[in-house]
Amino acid sequence: METLYKDLAIIGAGPGGYELAIKASEAGLDTCLFEYNKLGGTCLNRGCIPTKIYYQYAKIKKEANNLYNQELTVNFKEMKTRKDEVVSTLIKGIEASLKNVTIINERALLTKENDTIIDNIIIKSDNFEVRAKNIVIATGSKEKLLPIKGIEYAHASNDILDLEELPKRMAIIGGGVIGMEIASIFNAFGVEISVFEYFPQILPRIDKEVSRRLQNLLKLQGIKINTNANVTSINKIFDKYTLNASINDKDLSFEFDYILSSTGRIPNINGIGLDNIGIEYTKNGIIVDKYNQTNIKNVYAIGDALGGIMLAHKATSDGIIVLNHILGKEKKINLDLIPACSFTFPEIATIGLSEDDCKEKQIEYKILKELYRSNGKAHAIKETDGFVKIIVNNKDDIIGASIIGSEANLLIHEISTLMNAKIKVSDAKYYIHAHPTLSEIILSCLNKDNQR
Repeated sequence: METLYKDLAIIGAGPGGYELAIKASEAGLDTCLFEYNKLGGTCLNRGCIPTKIYYQYAKIKKEANNLYNQELTVNFKEMKTRKDEVVSTLIKGIEASLKNVTIINERALLTKENDTIIDNIIIKSDNFEVRAKNIVIATGSKEKLLPIKGIEYAHASNDILDLEELPKRMAIIGGGVIGMEIASIFNAFGVEISVFEYFPQILPRIDKEVSRRLQNLLKLQGIKINTNANVTSINKIFDKYTLNASINDKDLSFEFDYILSSTGRIPNINGIGLDNIGIEYTKNGIIVDKYNQTNIKNVYAIGDALGGIMLAHKATSDGIIVLNHILGKEKKINLDLIPACSFTFPEIATIGLSEDDCKEKQIEYKILKELYRSNGKAHAIKETDGFVKIIVNNKDDIIGASIIGSEANLLIHEISTLMNAKIKVSDAKYYIHAHPTLSEIILSCLNKDNQR
């Protein structure tokens, strides 16, 4: 077994882990990175990037139908081939960026050589023993499976990306971000979609008004959405699946060709030796301070391993916080302002507090709101469904925003910039926007004075 001495050792090569490794090596730290699977983690290989490739095809298909009333054909095998090629290209790019990092493609286990020495932690794998001044746990998350009878017949979200042919009828258990993105994409490809969501609304964590609007628009597109739906069992007979559910206290059965389980994710922290070295954690994730430092001062944790907000860009930001702390730099990242996007049809993007949050926290606020149909560019591209909703406190500060509509994933970043820079609404409403652009909706919204 070879022993390596490093400034920094990172366990997990998802966005948080590999981007931290790149930045650390650029800062002069001798860094190693453990990853027993593929570089890029879930986001690149089985999540964000592959689904957005499919999303782009679905978007073009919908636009062709919307603008030209022309139904494009879908060659799903070609689409999958391109998805695999893009993922492969990006992995090669990551490998090139990690040229100064020692990559160990083996499972890592945290352990102690001597229990009486607090900081004497080493990482062991099949062929290496790494002794590092600082250690970062970036092991990501894994699919959460509900204790449903027959759940083994359902597929996980990463399985759906390996499909060679489109099913005719698909059930999606879970109406969160992943579930609703898959529902939107595959509905555009002509698959009959039925969503089963346990809570009273899809996307339970976002603004209720936005969720209701999205649900209505998706239903108009032909997606069947069942809320207050408790899936009780799944049966399989030959190539057909029967899904049994209690919906609004009525027991119902449905038949499908494919069932997707999309009921959330949990931290992937089992089997890495947390108990061996005494790291504090709960079922919700590893416990850290504001610098992402665990109870052991030279061991940090980032990203999905912490639970809470599980987004690739949040994991990357966590890594920057860790690196700054190791290098003795001031922390400048505001984790209270993390934009989130859902690539549905139409798109949804949020940042900061929702109206529901303000009511719960008893914060005095007003709502500024503008509709897409008031915008000339939205009419030009036939994307008039949706609105921008900005929440302002009694000090004229933007404290939250929700957008539902075309290019919401881009528009949210203007609001993010205003919030991070602490620009008052009374100033921002005079910023000149180019015409004709969708961003003018934000300008119009800032010039509203609706009180609620």
